[in-house]
Amino acid sequence: MSLSGSAQPAGAGLKGSLRREAMGFAAAGLAGLAVDAGLTVLLVRSGWLSPVIARIPATAVAIGVTYVLNRHFSFRSNDQRWGHELLRYAGVNLSGAAVNYACYVLFLFACGYFGLMDSSTSTAALIGILAGSAAAACLNFIGSRSLAFVKRESARSHAPPPGQ
Repeated sequence: MSLSGSAQPAGAGLKGSLRREAMGFAAAGLAGLAVDAGLTVLLVRSGWLSPVIARIPATAVAIGVTYVLNRHFSFRSNDQRWGHELLRYAGVNLSGAAVNYACYVLFLFACGYFGLMDSSTSTAALIGILAGSAAAACLNFIGSRSLAFVKRESARSHAPPPGQ
């Protein structure tokens, strides 16, 4: 029943849960982006690593940060096997990173091939980054929801009825 006293339509709880998960996922993604970009810039400006190499530890840390945020706030996981969950999450996110990069390269190639814009400009690079990030975010959300943070039924629900 809602506050007005009327019953909620079927699926209203699911829609609310999906909306909460998506909003939490977006917020965690922005936090991950800040960590990734900030750590990359820090490692490059300090002279410790090149821009290409700096992305490796920065991405790893960002995946860890987004895992914790998504586990606790977006998907509210209580899976006791968090190590397995983290590995599934990292796998999903690394797949998303590959899709992100592939979309980026494909966009730049299409710009040059079809003469849409000079593919060497920062505008083309920015549009490619945004397109790749959007595709990866969709893949990462679906993968996180269906593979990494799977709601597991308790062992009791799988036990045979008494007497069998």
